[in-house]
Amino acid sequence: MANIMNQATVADAIAARQNKDYDFSSEVNVSNASEEKAVYTPEEIKSILSMSRAKTYSYLAEVAEKQKPFRVLKIGRLVRIPKIDFDKWLAGTQEEAG
Repeated sequence: MANIMNQATVADAIAARQNKDYDFSSEVNVSNASEEKAVYTPEEIKSILSMSRAKTYSYLAEVAEKQKPFRVLKIGRLVRIPKIDFDKWLAGTQEEAG
């Protein structure tokens, strides 16, 4: 009996999705384009600092090892720089830790 109810629920969901008036925003996380990003990519850092690609990656590897003067996040081969930390460093308003 439970299986029949589950099939009906799935069938209802499929039918609702096929309805052209169905509002998908209730199921999908729709991000606002005006939201600010929380991290920079190495390419963005390269542009901000007007450095070559090689020098940018070399410097970010150095910073990642020490985590100073700002944090660098490494997820596998992916590199991201928290915007708040980098912006404070760039503006010279970063507090020294420790």
